[in-house]
Amino acid sequence: TKPYHYQVDLCDQQLHVEFAPSHQSAIYNFDYKQNKTPYLILNAGNGELEINGNTISGYQNMWNNLRVYIHMEMDVQPTKAGTLQTDKWEIGKQKAQGDNTCLVMAWDASPLKLNVRYGVSYISKEQAKKNLQREIKDFKIKQVIAEGRRKWNDELSKIQVAGGTENDRFVFYTSLYRCLERPVNIS
Repeated sequence: TKPYHYQVDLCDQQLHVEFAPSHQSAIYNFDYKQNKTPYLILNAGNGELEINGNTISGYQNMWNNLRVYIHMEMDVQPTKAGTLQTDKWEIGKQKAQGDNTCLVMAWDASPLKLNVRYGVSYISKEQAKKNLQREIKDFKIKQVIAEGRRKWNDELSKIQVAGGTENDRFVFYTSLYRCLERPVNIS
């Protein structure tokens, strides 16, 4: 785990996952090694999601009438997709809205390497798409990681820490990380 890159191996599922955030977007890399049907499930909580080919857009309603919009693209189009509401997967249904809104996608090919990138916005789905296109132009996660590392090091180079205990420095750097961790500027 690093502020600009996270990766994990889920051994039972034979799945390697990588994630890299940008400012108003992020990218995932899924490497499904198991010889079973791979699924991806997205839940918008209370909101709306719609799938069209390899693109998903929608929003989630948060607190105080705040709405977060998303535009997501996958580099491999699913062979099956549909909504999941009240424990029923409706294959072919492209739009879900309301509480516990879910989309389910499946691929025939396995093992499967899948790259998913997305942009977010507090303005609109169109703005989320613009944010994605501005920040992550393709599905190359290593470029996003390198840019994140550069930005993190730029931030760290602005300060010099001296004195205090090891625990004081731990608290300081943890607090700094929390200030800089969010891939979205909500001001």
